[in-house]
Amino acid sequence: MVESKVRVFDSLTSDYDAWFEEEGRLIFASEVEALRQALPLLPKPWIEVGVGSGRFAQALGIDVGLDPSSKLLEMARNRGISVFLGRGEEMPFQDGVFGTVFLVVTLCFVDSPMRTLGEAARILKSQGKVVLGLVLRESPWGQLYQGKKEMGHRFY
Repeated sequence: MVESKVRVFDSLTSDYDAWFEEEGRLIFASEVEALRQALPLLPKPWIEVGVGSGRFAQALGIDVGLDPSSKLLEMARNRGISVFLGRGEEMPFQDGVFGTVFLVVTLCFVDSPMRTLGEAARILKSQGKVVLGLVLRESPWGQLYQGKKEMGHRFY
């Protein structure tokens, strides 16, 4: 992740996390519910790459998280997540250790989505799964977020 992206999240940690309780409350709830539907089909252990403040991991019962923002990881740790500082493109884990890798609204923040997906495949056990949480650019939510970006919103 480009250092400027990490600095934004480190400097606005509380604001970012508060978004999930304010403006993003309904979005977060619907995304968690959608992901919960798949949980019984997913092999363990689970990791969330781009765990941020740990809100999704906590809500979904994911025990391990990776993120480049030390400030967000502190929040995730306080939510009971075992955290690791690192980037999706260079994950600090051995091959084949996780049953499922979650990338929940993460690929848009990494420098190399393909490299991140390659790393996810590397750390998966045989028959492991990758779960992507994406907001597609063409979708109504994607259009809304694109408009916010064009207006200079600090997180987009």
